[in-house]
Amino acid sequence: MDPMYLFCAHTSRRLAAALIATCLVLGFCPVLAASAAPGDSADPGPSGVSWLVQPAGPQGGADARSYLIHGVNPGESVEDAISITNTSEAELTLRVSGADAFTSSDSGVFGLRPTDERPQAVGSWVQLPVAEITIPARSRADVPVLISVPVDAAPGDHTGGIVTTYTSQVTDEHGQPVLLETRIAVRVYLSVAGERLPRLSVQDLSSSFELSPDLLTGTLRLAYSVQNTGNVRLGVEEEAEVTALWGAVLADAVTSDLEELLPGSSVSREIVVDGLPAVLALRTALTVEPIDLTGDGRGLTALTERTSAIAVPWVVLVLAALVVAGTMLILRQRRRRWRSLHAEVAAARASSARPGEEPLSGLDSNVASPLRNPVDPIGPGTFGRTPTPERPAARRRPGAGLTRGM
Repeated sequence: MDPMYLFCAHTSRRLAAALIATCLVLGFCPVLAASAAPGDSADPGPSGVSWLVQPAGPQGGADARSYLIHGVNPGESVEDAISITNTSEAELTLRVSGADAFTSSDSGVFGLRPTDERPQAVGSWVQLPVAEITIPARSRADVPVLISVPVDAAPGDHTGGIVTTYTSQVTDEHGQPVLLETRIAVRVYLSVAGERLPRLSVQDLSSSFELSPDLLTGTLRLAYSVQNTGNVRLGVEEEAEVTALWGAVLADAVTSDLEELLPGSSVSREIVVDGLPAVLALRTALTVEPIDLTGDGRGLTALTERTSAIAVPWVVLVLAALVVAGTMLILRQRRRRWRSLHAEVAAARASSARPGEEPLSGLDSNVASPLRNPVDPIGPGTFGRTPTPERPAARRRPGAGLTRGM
């Protein structure tokens, strides 16, 4: 396995120690420590040295284990050993120390605290007979390890490491002295007897949608953090399902995972789903499943959290808005034409009225009723019949109708 390096720079030899402590300029601290696996060889570092650190067997030399793993009780001590092999062509002097482990909050990668940081947990439980060891070229040395667990150690998993450190001095591109610190470590996993509580929590879940240049599809970003709230180191499997408002599945089994999340650690996570259609809103169901790395597997429960994101198809909305605006404009123009036509008709009627007469209005002013006689209106009881004109009275001659005497 390739070693991981810690680079620390200084501008003078007198400031070397201070810059190692702050770990600035050329690198980041704490560093991520590489744990040696059986049969692996460390690549030569920038100074041309290389070595290998592995758990040692009872007869000396490396064994088949990858890590130092022990189940312990509070107050118990455990003896073990590590094997350091100098694979370079020159004598190698290394510092040896214990360190506490952590999970990087950004990447979720296993790491060990800086060499100059005083350990508070497993790193302080590790006792070594030497703080520095010199190994001849192409040789191996075994270092006994005593792990003393405090009486008040909490139940659950505790993780640390045994770090070997090589320090060399080089010059940077500006010709100034640079102190280079290279670390290789082997992990230490301890499981203290007691109640095991494998628990995870999902916090700060949110989602956002960004339209693509085609304005019809886009990218969904799901952001959240996963925290190990129990006392067992866990692996994490994550799965996201994206659906539309009406329940149609748009993306399924979008997965991610964390290799190892130590108790008390929290990691920021992000899942990105490309090519989703803009369908007004996207619903996402995030399922987080804990994996017990110790092989116990008891009491593990998956968590499902939900969130929504606005996914507006602006092209469709703009087209719909244009259609609505065009329809309203047409209706308004028709209404204006109708009002103008009525005004013209009213003006024509007013100009055609006789002097002294009121302008015609309504239906009765335009059409004469066929049921009315304009000369002699129909009287009561004569609806629907043509009236008979009265005859003029006969004129009587003088003396008419008188009888003469005979």
